[in-house]
Amino acid sequence: MSQKTALLRMIFSLTLAIAILSGCALSFQPKEPVSSLAVANIPSDVSETVLVPVEFIALPFQKFSEEDEISLDILDLVSGISYNLERYILNRNENKYGLSIMLPQGSTVAYRYTLTHPIEVSEVLPEGNGLPFRQIVVRENLVVNDTIAGWPGALYNGPLVDLNGVVADDETEAPLADVLINVAGKTALTDMNGRFFIRGLPVGKHNLVATLSDGSYLSFQQEVNMVENLATLAIIRMTPLTEVTLTFVMTPPNEAVGAPVRIAGNTRQLGQTFADMLKGSGVQPVNMPLMARNSDGQYVAQLNLFAGTSIRYQYTLGDAVVNSERSQDGNRFVREFIVPNKDSIIDDTVTTWRSQQQNAIS
Repeated sequence: MSQKTALLRMIFSLTLAIAILSGCALSFQPKEPVSSLAVANIPSDVSETVLVPVEFIALPFQKFSEEDEISLDILDLVSGISYNLERYILNRNENKYGLSIMLPQGSTVAYRYTLTHPIEVSEVLPEGNGLPFRQIVVRENLVVNDTIAGWPGALYNGPLVDLNGVVADDETEAPLADVLINVAGKTALTDMNGRFFIRGLPVGKHNLVATLSDGSYLSFQQEVNMVENLATLAIIRMTPLTEVTLTFVMTPPNEAVGAPVRIAGNTRQLGQTFADMLKGSGVQPVNMPLMARNSDGQYVAQLNLFAGTSIRYQYTLGDAVVNSERSQDGNRFVREFIVPNKDSIIDDTVTTWRSQQQNAIS
């Protein structure tokens, strides 16, 4: 064992010991398996994602009338939270709301709740700020328990609790920096020692998700039960993934011939940053990889990604909204697959750049 590895393990152990001696309590209920995919089950070839049912159970703190309506909004963080939204009306059972929908297995999905009747407002955090997004890692037999703190004009007034934690590599125990932690829509990034702090969570059950922007570790997910007057410590060990090279080969339509083409997607290699995610602004063109145009008219880009990462992406002449690729009927078109465990070539064909309302740039 190298001196550096030994030092990193010592830092991790000391952080854990200090937290425990400080009176923090472990109150997690693991979702098996913890990772979105077992490493052994990472596909060897590029294939379509498998849809599995996910059950959402939402418990609002406020009482509602029979006429009130709450919806689950699936968000597209690549395009931005104002675009490409999928809305599902929740079923009411006393003061709980629920719904089961089909989602791509292995993907990390962003969502939030919206009061859609009698007025339309999105949920807010306990302090009254807008909730940017919640996250889940989709797997089979997943049941998500969420606590909705409040809405504009009807803020949460119950007890608040804190969550502290540390994130480390599952193999080396080295602390991991710059991991995004999302609990009930509140977020934090780990520091150089792998530590994070989230203040002011409402009591109740919440889903915790940990992700890295480059997809170099399997996304981590676990349910945490926040109890009044009891601080909670999260010990997170993330599984490293193997880097592979993907070569994207895109055949364009006979439109806007020769125009620069970029790829917009949900990892850092595809242009997405945590800052853009939290702002809800979508992937910015300056961060997207620019494809090279071959003499035969095809476009090519070679990217290093990590086997087991779920990627969502689209080709674009502009940003992730304007002049992005469309289906034959003019609707926005997004591609998705799990990165295979070996170097691969991705052959894609863009049908059109044109939406129903406007033409592509020339």
